[in-house]
Amino acid sequence: MSLIDFSSNYRSRTGADIISSESFSYLGGVCVKEVILRRNQICIIQGGSISRMKYKNCLQKLDVSRNNIYGDAQTAFEIFKLSALKILDFSKQEPTALGPYSKIENESFNSEDSKYSLSYSVVLPPSLERLYASGLSIRSTPLANVNFKFGSHVVYVDVNWTPFSNCDGVITGLDNLQFFGMSGFNCKILNPKMISSFKNLQELQSRNANLNIGLQHDVSGIFLKDNWIKNLSYINLENNKIIGFDETVTNELDDLESRIKGNLKIRLDRNLLQCNCKSLSFIKWLFKTKIKLDNGGNYSCGYIDGSKKTTAYALQNIDELTKQCASKFWLITSVCLTLLLIIIICISSIVFKYRITLQYWYLVIRRRYKIYSKLDEQSEYKYSAFVAYHNDNYRWVCGPLTSFLEGEKKLSLCLHDRDFALGSLIVDNIFEAISQSKKVILIVGKSFLKSTWCEYELDMARMRMFRENKDILIVILVEKILPEDMPKSLLRIWNNVTCIEAEEYVSEENTPQFQHLFWKRLYQSIIA
Repeated sequence: MSLIDFSSNYRSRTGADIISSESFSYLGGVCVKEVILRRNQICIIQGGSISRMKYKNCLQKLDVSRNNIYGDAQTAFEIFKLSALKILDFSKQEPTALGPYSKIENESFNSEDSKYSLSYSVVLPPSLERLYASGLSIRSTPLANVNFKFGSHVVYVDVNWTPFSNCDGVITGLDNLQFFGMSGFNCKILNPKMISSFKNLQELQSRNANLNIGLQHDVSGIFLKDNWIKNLSYINLENNKIIGFDETVTNELDDLESRIKGNLKIRLDRNLLQCNCKSLSFIKWLFKTKIKLDNGGNYSCGYIDGSKKTTAYALQNIDELTKQCASKFWLITSVCLTLLLIIIICISSIVFKYRITLQYWYLVIRRRYKIYSKLDEQSEYKYSAFVAYHNDNYRWVCGPLTSFLEGEKKLSLCLHDRDFALGSLIVDNIFEAISQSKKVILIVGKSFLKSTWCEYELDMARMRMFRENKDILIVILVEKILPEDMPKSLLRIWNNVTCIEAEEYVSEENTPQFQHLFWKRLYQSIIA
């Protein structure tokens, strides 16, 4: 007998049927080549059913498609006993979990090519040639590493529209496979070596598989690498939301086409191709490649202006498109450079405006990490006062002023002509002198106001005053100076400084009488 057909032979009531091992054994009671049990609401084929078939070695085709099979697992492990089976159709099973094929024996097959941890070994009937397992209603499950045993005769595998949540597994053991259907897979995560063992693959069906993302991540083009694809002649990539191929992919496809001598066909219809600046090389490739493309390479595409055009239109206007892209490139470049220049100007303006503040805090922080001699524990400051003066007032500062404060009053002064450390930067000396002095005395005359270093000493003293919130500044006016000639930085803090005006004969006498009120006020201001 060649055929037993029990398709659509279910009871009219709703529900599911269980085929016992005894009932199934009746099918093997005669030597039959084909058994068709399609569309029968079968949910379980009990374990031991195949083992009890008397003439199981006669069966060449078994069709259990369009049922509700979800168990039990033992039946799946017995399939390999059908030694003559060439065609197995297990497609379009409706339940949400498939017992026999979701609980396949886990072996120690591990692939370094996959990040997915589960690895399965599936034992096939030794004569199997065609496996149909499309449209299985499994839950969203990642594609595991699968190693098929005794799969050397398999030439056709159809697992289209089986919703694996990713393509991160590697399939091995099907070395002579010629057709592989993986349409409907979610290949946003794509293992480049997923089908690398299919060395004799001729046709790849991969519609609606999100390969636009998977191939984009395959930056080396390994998925279509020419060192393992030798006979591939047909690729269906329809409806994959592909916006275009980069040069890595197109070069791999051209290499593949040259090896199979002009027989490669690719379908790219119903994708989201773009005709813009990023796809200029792809548009040219569509019409110069020797690969046989559907529609002759003329597809609908999103044009640079947002309208719908065709790739043929884009090719006809490629020069204009290139010019638009060039002008767009320079426009974007100009805008970016302008924005960068504005940012640099703004930052420079802020830095310039607060340069003294930034430099002061830089010196404060650097001083904390710099090794310096510790002061006497009984004294908070090394000097009673730091005297900032211009060289025009050198004789008066180093004469009467020093004689009074250091000679008579026994105070310690810091003078840049005498106390600055040799070999150190001037800014470091100024900062250290101000930091180690209780007060800062500014000898202000017309020469002082014109000096850059004197202005810097004023700014450093002012910053320390703000930081410590103390009245540390003493201004001695040795010349008549109008308010409008005063630095703005000094006028802003005028109410917080001690100002002492030295009368003309006080600032010019070489042997002064220290009983003058000026000297008493100066001394009291320092020790206050």
